[in-house]
Amino acid sequence: MDTKTKFYRLWAAIGLLLCLNIATIGWVAYRVDFTPKNQQRQDQFIVRWLSLTPNQIGQYRQSRNQMKRQMKPHEDSLRLLRSELFSRVKQPAISDAGMNQLLNQIAVQNGEITRLRFRHWHGVRGFCTPGQQIRFDRLVARLEREVNNTAKDGSREQVRHRF
Repeated sequence: MDTKTKFYRLWAAIGLLLCLNIATIGWVAYRVDFTPKNQQRQDQFIVRWLSLTPNQIGQYRQSRNQMKRQMKPHEDSLRLLRSELFSRVKQPAISDAGMNQLLNQIAVQNGEITRLRFRHWHGVRGFCTPGQQIRFDRLVARLEREVNNTAKDGSREQVRHRF
């Protein structure tokens, strides 16, 4: 076999592999859902748990999107404040006044995020029917127990703390 034929076959193989790679990337991009899985599951869970109507689903998603837009600046600020807090670990001496000021700013941002979440869920409960409100209240009670790490009998559950 001469060298020219070997080069043609080599270029044909390279071209075939390139086409296969492009096709694979296209197939993956077409099949992959870029919505975060937790958000998707949470939306589906709320819709199923409360048996929301299509109109209520639209209201829920609109309220959720509005909450996210309002929370973004607070989350960004909180991220910067936490970074500053962790950067202070490297310092040999830290003043209590400076630390308290930073912790107070973190508390303010956490408070604003909590306020926005409360308003969102209060609004969701507001457009629910009375039967849906009962189910919503059960869900909130369950979440409250989980957030406060308490069992149904009021005792503390053993939970691993994450840093």
